[in-house]
Amino acid sequence: MSKKIRSHQENIFKRITVGFDEKTYNELCGLAKEFGMSLSAVTRIALEENLRIYFGKVRYIDREQAEEIRKTLLEILDNCRKIYNEMNRIGVNYNQEIRLKNAEAKWKEISANKYISDKKKHNAHMEYEAVKSDVEANTYFSKEEVDTLLDQYKNVTKTMQELVCRIPQ
Repeated sequence: MSKKIRSHQENIFKRITVGFDEKTYNELCGLAKEFGMSLSAVTRIALEENLRIYFGKVRYIDREQAEEIRKTLLEILDNCRKIYNEMNRIGVNYNQEIRLKNAEAKWKEISANKYISDKKKHNAHMEYEAVKSDVEANTYFSKEEVDTLLDQYKNVTKTMQELVCRIPQ
């Protein structure tokens, strides 16, 4: 409910009622006292300035903006898929490295046991060599690749944040 009121400056104001939590209310009262102003004047100034700051950043969507946002979202989605695929590849490679370590440990354990036949030792060694060959042929990731993916992820999330700010809530 609003009610028209006149101020001493001949501006016509509409009265509204708004509630604040205790902390905000006390801050407003403190500012009013500090600057020798009324509570309503301090509240009005704070609200008007924050409206300009907040809503000055919001852009409303028209067809052109909607198309731009759609294209950007498709780019973001494509980048997210690429990042996912690379992270998945790194995960597979990591699992192969673990498989190699397990095969090596098994081979060393069998080799050290004097009660196991030479044939079993040979089979364990051949298994280790096969895993090692497979891992060497298919493992190709480095810390730099992980860092690059993290940078790509950071850039994608930054683009998403910028895009979200353009959409009114």
